[in-house]
Amino acid sequence: MEDIQSNLDSYYLQLQQVDAALTSDATNQELLTLKADLEEVINLTKELLVNQGGGPVESEVIQEGPSPSETEWKVGDKCLATWTEDGKSYEAIIEEMHPDGKVSVGFVGYSHGEVLDAAQLKTVSVKKSKSASAPRGEAASSSAGLKRAAPKETLAERKQALLKQKEYLKKRKQKKQARIEEQEAEREKEKKKWLNFSTKKGIVNKKKKSIFASPETVDGRVGIGTCGVSGKPMTEYSAAEKWRKGWK
Repeated sequence: MEDIQSNLDSYYLQLQQVDAALTSDATNQELLTLKADLEEVINLTKELLVNQGGGPVESEVIQEGPSPSETEWKVGDKCLATWTEDGKSYEAIIEEMHPDGKVSVGFVGYSHGEVLDAAQLKTVSVKKSKSASAPRGEAASSSAGLKRAAPKETLAERKQALLKQKEYLKKRKQKKQARIEEQEAEREKEKKKWLNFSTKKGIVNKKKKSIFASPETVDGRVGIGTCGVSGKPMTEYSAAEKWRKGWK
């Protein structure tokens, strides 16, 4: 999971560099294609993080720093942004700067984001450990705002590596979708087997008729359940003549 997050940070940094290059050459088709590929890979990587159960988690090593002015924020910068669901601040990455002073941020390790005023963002600073100190190289990179040095690659090499990563992420997503579809097909199969079994046994749509139900014919009687069974007619009752004789 840390490797995926590290890759995501790298993609945001590359996107920031491509945006900077496009400011001086806005019609460069190669740069525009690279930007589109980067955005797609970023989205795929964020989906992969969510599928692995990643979410916005408050970090113990992150604390709020002073908020810089709006002009200091750039696409790809890390910051602390407020999530409206709970009102708490989480680590996020700036994805887009809007002309009205608002910014779109994506929370690290989560698919959701927010659109906030740039003034609401806070810088990220890392607490120093008392028990151990980081090597000079790592300390320097941390104090530099968690930014990394630009990779020494040509544009063609970077594009080729990006295409490979995009295909890899697509395949992982397709495999996950295939597993879901396979599980759905298995459930449908079990459902059909049960329906076939219950139909043969007469379980489905079989209604028990009450002897007190309305008769189907005009001469039928309610409550007589043995009429016509085994060729026997309806039971006849004789008058109680002996009781009448007793009264005479």
